[in-house]
Amino acid sequence: MDLSNLNNINSDPSIHDDDNNEYSVSTKYTSDFNLTIRPFEGHNRGKSRSPTNRKFKIYYPKKPSQYQEPNILKTTQEMTDLGVPDFLQHAYLSGMPNPIISQLREWQISLLKTPGWNEGRSAIVLVPTSGGKTVAADISIAQLLNQDPTAKAIYALPFVALANEKFNEFTKRFYKFSVRAYYQNVGGPDFSRGNIAVCTYEKAHSIINAALLGKYADKIKLVIIDEIHMIGEDFRGPVIEALIVKLLLMNHSPRIIGLTATINQYDASLLADWINGFSFISEVRPSQVKQFVVKSNGDLFMMKKGEIGNKIASLAKIENDVNFVLDPIRRLLSKSPESTILIFVNRRSDTISLGEFISTKLHDSKIQNLPKLRPPSEFLLQKRRNLVQDLARASGFVDDAMKKCIINGIGIHHAGLLLEERRLIETAAREKTISIIVATTTLSAGVNIHSVARVFIMNVFRYSPGGQIAIPAAQYTQMVGRAGRTAQRAGEAFIFAHSTTDAEIRLIQQLSKHEISNITPHLRDPGAVERFFLQCLATRLVQPNDGLDIFMNKTYKFNSDDPKIALSIENARERLINMKLINSKSLAPTPLGRAISGSSLNIDEGLVLYETVQKVQNDLCLTDEVHLLYLCVSPQIASLIHPEPYNSTRWNYILNKHRHVIQLITGMDDRSYDRIQDLPNIYGGLGRINSRIDEDMDRIFVSVILRELINETPVSEITRKFKIERGTIQSLQMQSATFAGQTSKFCEIIGSGLLATTLNRFRQRLNFAARTELLGLMVLPSINKETARMLVDVGISSPIELAELNVEGIAALITAKDEGDDSPKAPTEREITIAGLILKDAHEYTESFTKLEILEEAAVQNITE
Repeated sequence: MDLSNLNNINSDPSIHDDDNNEYSVSTKYTSDFNLTIRPFEGHNRGKSRSPTNRKFKIYYPKKPSQYQEPNILKTTQEMTDLGVPDFLQHAYLSGMPNPIISQLREWQISLLKTPGWNEGRSAIVLVPTSGGKTVAADISIAQLLNQDPTAKAIYALPFVALANEKFNEFTKRFYKFSVRAYYQNVGGPDFSRGNIAVCTYEKAHSIINAALLGKYADKIKLVIIDEIHMIGEDFRGPVIEALIVKLLLMNHSPRIIGLTATINQYDASLLADWINGFSFISEVRPSQVKQFVVKSNGDLFMMKKGEIGNKIASLAKIENDVNFVLDPIRRLLSKSPESTILIFVNRRSDTISLGEFISTKLHDSKIQNLPKLRPPSEFLLQKRRNLVQDLARASGFVDDAMKKCIINGIGIHHAGLLLEERRLIETAAREKTISIIVATTTLSAGVNIHSVARVFIMNVFRYSPGGQIAIPAAQYTQMVGRAGRTAQRAGEAFIFAHSTTDAEIRLIQQLSKHEISNITPHLRDPGAVERFFLQCLATRLVQPNDGLDIFMNKTYKFNSDDPKIALSIENARERLINMKLINSKSLAPTPLGRAISGSSLNIDEGLVLYETVQKVQNDLCLTDEVHLLYLCVSPQIASLIHPEPYNSTRWNYILNKHRHVIQLITGMDDRSYDRIQDLPNIYGGLGRINSRIDEDMDRIFVSVILRELINETPVSEITRKFKIERGTIQSLQMQSATFAGQTSKFCEIIGSGLLATTLNRFRQRLNFAARTELLGLMVLPSINKETARMLVDVGISSPIELAELNVEGIAALITAKDEGDDSPKAPTEREITIAGLILKDAHEYTESFTKLEILEEAAVQNITE
């Protein structure tokens, strides 16, 4: 079929359910430097909006305004003697950002005095949780850039939230240098500009690959890997291990610093040998954590070195308090009202149910056997009301349960909330607006709250497909380590048992010893080794003939004497040949191999995508956006949604509305299609009997959700319609936009240029969660989606048109109008300020665009002469 019309695909209002709904998740830049979700503070045009129709938007980081360095910097003689550069000392002593660091800890001083550190060797830094290990990263970066201002450093972390937090911190701390953010759709792969890249592990690979192909890899002289203990995980482990393998294979191997609190000393030593460095181990924690176990009958015991002592007390039994949580909460807050308590539970539903229960009983004066709490001051209550308003602006609404919790000083924190909602809760805890956070255990490494007095671990088991399993020792250590976090006071951890069996108590005792098992590497596992070896082959880190042997030789805990290694290498080579990813004779990557490695896909994703693209190029539906959106959803992204039975109301809606596309994708004939909703009744359960079709249907389900998103349906409507949480919607949007970019690159490499261009346009729509006509204006950082819509409605669709106006003219166009009143209104001061920013951005865009046009004209002229 002719794909030339693909670039003209637009949002036809006639094919959408509700054209008046406006919902936005937009990828934009702002001076807030945060990857956050913020509400549109924009303008109503012709109608007022209820809180439930408020929209949220992803703000991506922008280079901060230049800090004016004073003539005299704050320094101390001790830090100077230890080689801490003056600008970093000034940042520490000035609280840039807070808290102020006036002196280094003993272990930090010892580290800076070690010969290995002063020789610039790689290092593994093992320090207990809250020990201040990131100061070592700060100083290593500062020393590098002080010596060579043109050098580049990479700081890699596991989670987007942590990377965003670190970026926010570094923009203030390294005010003299260019700090760039790389996570999900922020930053792209190019690091030719800037000094410091703050990124996720996955993005670190893209940065390294681009630097190798761009011939500036020698400028990358330092790579810091935070939470390096995750190298033992099934999912992230191979990503970290392969990153280090690439660094070890580079001609100018950068210095590597691994930071962790949760590996054993044996692995710390092995990791250090592997990266040709040294290990620095400190067992000193700024504040000790006392560990307690609460038995199922409420008896409280202290644990020391894994042993349970004598009973300390029996916790008060309160009606419906099956876990005895109220006693330790109220007794602490009655003595220390500004204390913070962090409660870890297993499920998202547990966060709100436990939070509601605590909020009901926290200030209940009728409870006689617990101390009464002083009621919050009017000032504190107002701060909590403001927090509720901020949460409502971020998400569009706050339900009664969440509101009740907040007013009573309790925050809820889990992955079903928007990133901005979680950030607001964390900030509220730091500022003592709330006293308690109830969070899921999966966020134990992401919640960064200092001065937590008590941590509650409500269950030492977690849910898995095969039933309940014990939480890993490293996760237990991380959660317990959230307590204390200052040198002034010891923290306390309460671990709650739920049964009377000795097995659960023995598990708690074992976990309390903080004995971390040895790391099991996973890079040599099938699938992982092929993926990252292909990337090394494509970037010429290794050569085809002996590259696989060299690659395997660099992996962690490689043992050349292991008789299984030779077989493992041969098996990997055979799999690559059988999958047609390398040539059977030359062993060089095939076009498919280059496409998979060049788009940073894993092997399974790449093979599935290749098959899908082949089908789509022969038969693409241009009248239903779901078909192209299907290409933006990987099976892994689709797994974020729990499958529904095919006879559900939501599937009934999808099957009726998107029949043609679903049949094109799945290959189902009319008879099979018409009986799919009968399968749950025939076979029971969800009616999933064909794994290939079921996987396609999962991706279609997510594609339909994304179609709602890019056509500006309100988040509250999508949540209601598809019974999914707003945080899940945000995850789908962010991950599908990233995958759309990978798919576009894949198509470009295999020669499907038109499809690549079209998918790139859909990537933009997913980034901005907007219809096509708004994209031209939303390239300007100062224009949000609502403002773009107002401008498009009056005929302005490009920055070049805006550049021809003045501030007053733009302000008049974006000035809010009262419902039913179209008479002109005077712009507010805020609207004039926004208009000024828009005009400035429009002039910069037009200037750049003009330069590009001149260059293109000159190039064409050279050809014709």
